[in-house]
Amino acid sequence: MAALWVDQYTGEVLGKYDRAKIFKLASAAHRRLFGKSKAEGAYGAKLGILILGISTVGLFFIIISGFIVWWPAKGGWHDKLRISSKHGSYRLWYDIHCIGGVASSLILVVCILTGLNWSFGWYKSAFYTTLGSEVARTSSHKTPAENFTAWENAYRNIVATNRDKEIRVYQGEIDIVVGGIGNQQALDTYVYDASTGDIDNVLTYSDKERSGHIKGWIYTLHVGSWMGWLSRIIYLICVLIGATLPVTGYYLWYKRVSMSSSKRSCVKKK
Repeated sequence: MAALWVDQYTGEVLGKYDRAKIFKLASAAHRRLFGKSKAEGAYGAKLGILILGISTVGLFFIIISGFIVWWPAKGGWHDKLRISSKHGSYRLWYDIHCIGGVASSLILVVCILTGLNWSFGWYKSAFYTTLGSEVARTSSHKTPAENFTAWENAYRNIVATNRDKEIRVYQGEIDIVVGGIGNQQALDTYVYDASTGDIDNVLTYSDKERSGHIKGWIYTLHVGSWMGWLSRIIYLICVLIGATLPVTGYYLWYKRVSMSSSKRSCVKKK
């Protein structure tokens, strides 16, 4: 994504922002497994999306099964919630793996259940149906505002009462991000005359279709922006812990196999 800051009266370029390539690479990996996007002339990498979707389903069952295995017997909560460093490295890593997985499981499951909406059409339909709504219509990119005099007039009509909010100007429409805690995709939309800038209609977030509300919540919960930077930091910590779980899991499996082999060897020697 690139952006230019331009003096609307003289056309002078005042500044430029170009997103680092590492973010584009991460986005392509996360969304399509490096497949081309619609903007690049393709309809997405279907195989990449399928692989990501299947892997995500697998991760969901791994987390749920791990949680079941960890669940303590009656009266065993104290030991299950404690990291012991006095019983060797295996026990230490076992405790870190279990407690880290449990601590991050809720956020990981939220990311999984919302993320699958981008992987499988049948899942998306079932998801919306469960919440009592039809699937939200996919909106195309809005047309940038062209008539400066008109959109500036419309902007001036609404900016006085929305100075603390993000305002997005398009051709014939102005979206105002409602903000606050909750759905970060919540928008009030002002429809204006593209030739004069006069406000013709206002569609508040509360008056919009339920499917649009659900769509906004799916994205907000998936990226963890519902409480601003606080929830984003919590999500970051949880997903980093989640990324270590396969590593510690394989390590514990290897140690368990090694210990079992050693015990069998000792028995044979005797």
